[in-house]
Amino acid sequence: GYKTIEVKALEYADTAISSTKIRKALAEGNVIQANSYLGYEYAINGFVKKGIGLGKSIGFPTANIEGIESEKQIPADGVYVVKVVVCNKQYFGMLNIGNNPTINNKGRSVEVNIFDFNADIYDQPINILFIDRIRSEKRFDSLELLTEQIKADEISARQVIQLYK
Repeated sequence: GYKTIEVKALEYADTAISSTKIRKALAEGNVIQANSYLGYEYAINGFVKKGIGLGKSIGFPTANIEGIESEKQIPADGVYVVKVVVCNKQYFGMLNIGNNPTINNKGRSVEVNIFDFNADIYDQPINILFIDRIRSEKRFDSLELLTEQIKADEISARQVIQLYK
C-alpha cells in the first residue's frame, strides 16, 4: 500500500552528492569539499572543559571541547581554520584535532585557540564551524619547534580568514 517516489540525486560540479561522500571528505580532512556538498559549514557542538594548560603556557590558550554529539563525525586529525560561536558571539580561530604527539598526550582531543579573545568560558556551550584545513597533525622534536609551527599556523589561518570575509 506504499507508493515509491524516486528522488534524483543532488549534484555539485557534475558529482552526485551523498552522505558517504560527505563523510569521506570529513575523514580526509577536506572540509572545503564537505562544506560545498552540504551547502553550509560543517559544525560540531560541545562544552569547554579545562585542559592541562600547555597552550596558555606557550602563548596560545585553547578551549578544550568535550561532550561533542556522538552522532557527529569529527574531521581528520590536523589543524583547521574555524568560526567559533561562544557566549552568543562569533569569533575566528584555529582548531587542533589529534593526540598531541609532541607532548605524548594519550587520547584524541579537540581544542581551539580563539583569536582576539580572552575570557573564562569553562563549562560554556561552544559551536565550531569548519572553514579550511591548514595541515595534518605532526610530532615536533621540541616544544619550541611546536610553538614556532603554531605561530606559522596562526599566520596561515588569519590569511584564510581575510579571504573568507
